[in-house]
Amino acid sequence: MRARWLLGFAVLFACTAGATSASAQTCTTETIGTGSNGLKSCPVGPITGQNATGFVAPTLMQLTVSPTAFSVTPTLANLDDGRTASQTMTLQVVANRSWRIEASGPATFTGTGSLARQNKPVSDVRWSTVNSGAGTALTTSGATITSGSTGPASGSNIKTLYWWTNLSWTADPPGSYSLAITLTLTAP
Repeated sequence: MRARWLLGFAVLFACTAGATSASAQTCTTETIGTGSNGLKSCPVGPITGQNATGFVAPTLMQLTVSPTAFSVTPTLANLDDGRTASQTMTLQVVANRSWRIEASGPATFTGTGSLARQNKPVSDVRWSTVNSGAGTALTTSGATITSGSTGPASGSNIKTLYWWTNLSWTADPPGSYSLAITLTLTAP
C-alpha cells in the first residue's frame, strides 16, 4: 500500500510542479513483485515546458482635493461686483492612464434663515482655470472641468481651479446658502 501512495504522490507532484505546457509522454507499465499482489508502475521522466509569470494591471487613479470646502461671506463690494471673491482649489491626480474630472451639483442651493432664497440655482456657481472672466456655470450633470494623462501628482497632473458664486442685490436676501459640489475622477 505504501509503495502505491508514494508513487501516486511522485507522479502527482511531477505533474503539478511542472510547467503549464508539457509535451506528451508514453508510459510502459512494469510489474514490481509477483502474483496478484504485484504493483504496476509507470516510470515518469522529467516534464519540461516553459514557466511564465504575469499580473493584471487595473486602472489606478486617485484624486486629492484641497481645500475640500469653502466658506465665503459676501461684502458690499461683492454684491456690487455681482459675485463672491474667487476661491482657489487645487486638484492633484495620480493615474496610470488618461483621466478627466467632472463637476456637478444639485439643482438648487439649500437656503436657511427666514429670508433665505430657496431656489438659488446651481448655475450661479461658476468655475474657471483662470482667475478672471465669466467662468463656466456648474450644472446638475457631470461636465468635464479638466483632464490629464498618465503620471504622478506633479506637473500637468496638478490643476488649479477658481470657484465663485454669482450674487444679486435683489435675488439673494440674507441667509445661509450651501451647495455640495461633486467632483468625479474618471477614465475617458
